Amino acid sequence: MSGSLRPAINAKRRRLFAALGALLAYPNLSRIAFAAATGKSGVVAEDLDAFIRLSEIIAGTRQLDRDTAMQILEVIRAEPWGKEHLAQIAAKLMPSLSDSPLPADRQALLDPKRFSDGERWFIGHLLTTWFTGIYYHQSGNHVVSYKNALMHAALEDVRPVPGHCNGVFGFWSEPPQGITQ
Repeated sequence: MSGSLRPAINAKRRRLFAALGALLAYPNLSRIAFAAATGKSGVVAEDLDAFIRLSEIIAGTRQLDRDTAMQILEVIRAEPWGKEHLAQIAAKLMPSLSDSPLPADRQALLDPKRFSDGERWFIGHLLTTWFTGIYYHQSGNHVVSYKNALMHAALEDVRPVPGHCNGVFGFWSEPPQGITQ
């Protein structure tokens, strides 16, 4: 008996297997894409891990607070554009979403020419939120985590994190309760 006993795989099946292989090779991407596609509410550990890894690549640090990440992810996923931008950015940064160290050439990876205007805005918005600890929004700003904001990491060996009140953002502009004008 000559030849192979294996059936030939057509081109369509080959592409399907290649796509499945890519998703298996990059499990974090499949978690983000699945979460974005299904629109599920709440943050599961796999989604959070993928979001933290994506944020590490964008922010250039592996010192991100897990609770802060969960709060930022919840706020982003509540936005009408959040899931779409998150999935698009994850797809473009796919080769770097493994558990390996931060990519050496982040400058090329995050080259603005690789991203649309909306994606560039999203990356900047995500960076601003991580660095300031404040999620800026037209309907009102939301303090996500002042203490864990990355802006404090630059001076952590020189001074402690300045004090912060956990009141609602802008509370100081209103007179205290019980005081009439």
